[in-house]
Amino acid sequence: MQVDTFRVRVERRDQPSGPSYWQSFELAYRPGMNVTSVLQLICANPITIDDQKLPPIGYESG
Repeated sequence: MQVDTFRVRVERRDQPSGPSYWQSFELAYRPGMNVTSVLQLICANPITIDDQKLPPIGYESG
């Protein structure tokens, strides 16, 4: 069975006033996904499409 996937680009920075950079992640599609659930999936498994294991992303909502 083929799993539908999609890619997400996340803009990151190491320090609040530091330079930003982009990282890409590939995720399996699940019905009902939204931005928050996508970010939670990336936090649970922070591995880029280049197979780099990273610290979990930080984000704010609300």
